[in-house]
Amino acid sequence: MSASVYGKKIDDVLSLTSGKAKLLAADLQLETCGDLLTFYPYRYVDRTKFHHLAQVDPQNKEVQFLLKLRIFREVGFGGKKRLTATFTDGTATLECVWFRWGRWQTDMMKMGCSYVLFGRVSIFSGKLTMTHPDLMYAEVFNKASFPKITPIYHSTERLTKRGLGTKGIQNLVAKLFQKLPPVFPEFLPAEVIRKRNPVSLDTALKNIHFPKTKEVLDRSIFRLKFDELFIMQLQILMQKAQNIKSIQEGFVLEKSGHYTHTFYRDHLPFDLTGAQKRVIREIYRDMKSGKQMNRLIQGDVGSGKTIVALMTILLSLDNGFQACLLAPTEILARQHFQSIYELTQ
Repeated sequence: MSASVYGKKIDDVLSLTSGKAKLLAADLQLETCGDLLTFYPYRYVDRTKFHHLAQVDPQNKEVQFLLKLRIFREVGFGGKKRLTATFTDGTATLECVWFRWGRWQTDMMKMGCSYVLFGRVSIFSGKLTMTHPDLMYAEVFNKASFPKITPIYHSTERLTKRGLGTKGIQNLVAKLFQKLPPVFPEFLPAEVIRKRNPVSLDTALKNIHFPKTKEVLDRSIFRLKFDELFIMQLQILMQKAQNIKSIQEGFVLEKSGHYTHTFYRDHLPFDLTGAQKRVIREIYRDMKSGKQMNRLIQGDVGSGKTIVALMTILLSLDNGFQACLLAPTEILARQHFQSIYELTQ
């Protein structure tokens, strides 16, 4: 995306009314085109599968049927007026009701015609029912242009009432893509692309909003998550490099002596793993550099992170310093104290 479009207000680029633009900013913090482009769906509905009425499990989940219309009618009066319809697939029937509907819905109701219905199934008075299902002609659904994997966006009641629910937001995103360059330029280094072989940024951004297949969607999600972590890692490395240049020289802990050697030789009841030895060497190297060190050691429960911390503490003691081991709870602190005490006796 060109920087000029990326930073522009949504209402300036997409001719959105100021009222709707203010609501988007207030409820979803969407102000610029860049915000809208990176406002990803939080889930997707798979509309590639059809269910049989006789086999569906009515547990309030979204399902899809290919059914024929048996009968429809408008019932009730005034505010209680509603549109009802009965559909079948030959195995059972489905009762549908719309409390709000338009003339276009009654106009498309044709006896014996095949429809695709999508919504949440429930049981009412012993019958399978759907309230306000999505309804379309089967031939329209079968067209290649119809998206079979539907994105769902976060919205609010206020936005939905103003036509900015999931469909409204998707329409905004579609209009935004028409304003953008045909291809999003790549920013990952060529070496990273060669090693990881991700889908292109262009493919990822287009398919995260308008997925063509489940496989491409999964790879697009992976690509965008990878980008986020990659940028985060670069920021951490840049901050580390700035810290090394800017901070004053610290203490150099280069002596590995009595405490370290005695514990390793006489008290450690097991051999350290290769990973533990490697991490300890890296920490010792940093502690000898005289520069600030921040480390996050990852490992499963029981993988030996505490013993790595203990070896680091012993190196501090060998160089005449004090050290402390912090724990998030008093129980865990007592457990660490007891286990370390037993090891050093």
